[in-house]
Amino acid sequence: MQQTRWSDTVPIFILGLGILLVFLFLPLAGFDNALSIVSLILTPLIAFMLGIFGLRIFGRGSEEREDQIQTLYLWLSIGLLMLSLSELATSIVKTIQSPLPIEVTVGLVQMPGLLLWGFGILQYLRSVNSALELLNSDRLWSVLLIGTTLATLFLVVINAVYNPLIGSIESIVMSPLVIGLVLFTSVTLGLVWIFRQGEFAKSLVLIFIGFFIYLIRTAQWALATSILGNPSNSLFALEAFMFFGAAFILARNLGNPSQ
Repeated sequence: MQQTRWSDTVPIFILGLGILLVFLFLPLAGFDNALSIVSLILTPLIAFMLGIFGLRIFGRGSEEREDQIQTLYLWLSIGLLMLSLSELATSIVKTIQSPLPIEVTVGLVQMPGLLLWGFGILQYLRSVNSALELLNSDRLWSVLLIGTTLATLFLVVINAVYNPLIGSIESIVMSPLVIGLVLFTSVTLGLVWIFRQGEFAKSLVLIFIGFFIYLIRTAQWALATSILGNPSNSLFALEAFMFFGAAFILARNLGNPSQ
């Protein structure tokens, strides 16, 4: 086991001290409104960044550290991500000072589940990439992060220009969900191609279809109005869940000896 060093925590404590100084300075300088804006932005952002940081560290193979320790810190990291979403909801409510649109509310509630989906599929992509040495790991994550960020911004702009009936808050919340599902669907399709000659591909195909159907459902919210709650929209979700359930059944004995 590698030795831990207190000096490794210095950057985090410097960041915490910097935030503390900002929160002390702004009220003394009379910038109360600026303090409010900073707090609304920083609270969910820091929780999200630290959650992602934790996933990056502890979302690795069990061979790299003791399983129970890894699992503990993995779930703590996921908890930070979940809390970042609640902080984001608080920031949005305080900003608009009115009830959240139903699409935004549902989107925020669904984010934890979608993040866990994404965590699972992207972690498996990392493992496959590491085993097959397809691309440098850091470069892979940089490409994914930059690509999804630019695509999300592009979708927000497209909605603002060509679909003004969709509110800005709805677009900002729903666009990352759509782009995230596009990413998960694309990654799964790539894994299907990689494992196309094995048994694992069968369950991956079902997961791909499930992601694709759920992407259609979520895209309806982001690109249309008065869709949420329609029977057809619920049907998309139900069918997607069925494909995931079928994939679980196919994958339940993978890696186990034949009985």
